[in-house]
Amino acid sequence: MGRSTPELDDFLEGLTVWAHNVYGSQEIIRAREQFQFETGKVFPDDPMHHSRTAYFFDYFLFERSISQDRVANTPLLASTPYEIFCSSLGDSETSSEALQRLNWLGDFRHSLFFIERAHSNCLVVRDIISKQKTIVSAKELESFRALKTSQIIQGFLFRFGEHYQLSPGIILHPPGVSKIIKRFVNSTQKAVSLSRKSILAKLAYINIRHIRLKHVKPSLTYKSEIDAYLETIRRQD
Repeated sequence: MGRSTPELDDFLEGLTVWAHNVYGSQEIIRAREQFQFETGKVFPDDPMHHSRTAYFFDYFLFERSISQDRVANTPLLASTPYEIFCSSLGDSETSSEALQRLNWLGDFRHSLFFIERAHSNCLVVRDIISKQKTIVSAKELESFRALKTSQIIQGFLFRFGEHYQLSPGIILHPPGVSKIIKRFVNSTQKAVSLSRKSILAKLAYINIRHIRLKHVKPSLTYKSEIDAYLETIRRQD
């Protein structure tokens, strides 16, 4: 990471490059294939290709456990690439400020966030699964003008100081489907038991369906996909 104090996107890019060098393409390809199986496959010419690639690397770096035998001299408690990278620094020449910012990344939040207030440089969001409220600050040259109050966004929020910032891998669920998503989440906490991971994966998949079915009203796509998914789960139970 050097002696400078990179911003969030620089840290994420640096971790991604490090992961490529340490684990190699095959490990990342296997992880991505499994991720796309669960969240939906994207192609290079898809409009969401860049953001979904960033979403995958957020997952790969911060949530996916790596087998310890793939990396030599790794503490047993380290599991994700991010944790392994942090444990490998030791007495490095990384500046104290950069180390602090790197540690902040471990306080990430990955969920569905309902936008309660939207300003050009600031969002107030509430995690609709945990109900926790978070302030999100815009990065330099970033604007939230396109986001709407009552819209739901999905992905990783990374702590950077007192506030949080959006990952480049954020999924924008369309305005008008927030009630449908909230009902889905509520149903998974009552009648049907689903993990946070399963909820997020299914909604990421539905979002791709919505983008590809441009001629279909978003609420119809979300409702039909969710209803079919819940019915399948009930039958399995």
